[in-house]
Amino acid sequence: MRELENVLAVAAALAGGAAIGIDHLELPPPGGAAPAGGSYHQQVESFRRGLIEAAIAASDGNHATAASRLGISRQTVSYLVRQLGLANKRR
Repeated sequence: MRELENVLAVAAALAGGAAIGIDHLELPPPGGAAPAGGSYHQQVESFRRGLIEAAIAASDGNHATAASRLGISRQTVSYLVRQLGLANKRR
């Protein structure tokens, strides 16, 4: 359930207030093929970066609210912002 909530939170942030469309969802390609774009670790980092950025954007830069949306602690969000080299737009 939490995973679905996270996917929808990211999709809502990407939609920017408009209706969520198929292009806002990061779905695997048909046939179960792995997405191109680097190694497993690179793809996981890219996914984590997008998830954190979208949650922070949807929370207007508020790390505590972003953490709540993601079901993780504020400290974890702050750690990931530093680890992934994201701009620190903390409020």
